Amino acid sequence: MHACRYFNGTTWHKEYDLPLGAPIGPAVRGEGEQNMTWSRQFERASVNLDVLHKTADIAWASLSSSAAAV
Repeated sequence: MHACRYFNGTTWHKEYDLPLGAPIGPAVRGEGEQNMTWSRQFERASVNLDVLHKTADIAWASLSSSAAAV
């Protein structure tokens, strides 16, 4: 496990150590009511962040057996 700061109730999940790959493009900020959201595409995953609601999602394209073992 990597050294990191923990905030109230935050848990380190093994997915945090999986390689996202290089970014495919810039981070994109949502518009209108969604202006507190950000998304970014990477080689191996799509990441969505909602700052207002304090949620995030990582959608993995696929995991090889070596990446899944991290």
